[in-house]
Amino acid sequence: MQSDLIPQRLQADYYQFLHHLKQLGGQAAGSCPHCKSRLFSQIRTEPLTFRCKSCLKYFNPLTGTQFNRLQPVAWLPVILSKRVDRKSYQTIADRLDCDIKKIMRRDKAIKAQMQLISPDLYNWYCNHNNADKQFDLSTINNTILVEQNVFNHKLNEILNTINPPCRYCKSVKTVKVGQCASFRCNQCRRGFSLLHGTPILRLPRVDLWFNFVDQLVAQKSNGAIANDLGMNRNTIRSWRRRWCDTMQLWGFSGLSLWCKQQ
Repeated sequence: MQSDLIPQRLQADYYQFLHHLKQLGGQAAGSCPHCKSRLFSQIRTEPLTFRCKSCLKYFNPLTGTQFNRLQPVAWLPVILSKRVDRKSYQTIADRLDCDIKKIMRRDKAIKAQMQLISPDLYNWYCNHNNADKQFDLSTINNTILVEQNVFNHKLNEILNTINPPCRYCKSVKTVKVGQCASFRCNQCRRGFSLLHGTPILRLPRVDLWFNFVDQLVAQKSNGAIANDLGMNRNTIRSWRRRWCDTMQLWGFSGLSLWCKQQ
């Protein structure tokens, strides 16, 4: 939950600012942002648009603000929420099916508006999203490579286990089924997997697993990985989430955070 990520003292400010972003596109105008005249008329509902009777110029609730021309307005609260969750710009761009530059431009506007309304929230927000980049890059690489080696060793051990005890009756009369660490017990006749409880349970294409993790560590984009492995981009997006969640589950928090970035 986002409330777990945001300091208690800033939660009210955050949710108030989030509400502010959600209401931007539907706010009634007080005066023309061009000439300050109060003589204007509404000419369109979707998107909400006005025309000034004095200067004859058109305007909308975003005219003259940090978000001028940054339609659709509905993207703004989504971007804020995803950035609080430490999602990369590329991940958000994939989610909204747009160019990454559009996400970066809107996040810049969000920060500018936040700085005006709530400076404390702005300072936390900037530090929060830069937390993973505060260390020297070479140090991060060395640390991540060590974690990756340990993670790969653990995964390799699981995939190469021969006769693990049955998770139901504890019998060692078990036989392997397929390549995904799946087994069948000859005593209780039940099937089980050593990956039970992990997000990668039943994930296909075991032959690509280690290659995929290598590409995550290299911080390649979903599109680049999809092209290299000949897979669908949506599948790659799902795999990235499942592998990062597995890394987190197994205690490799640094590796998980590193691989979420693109």
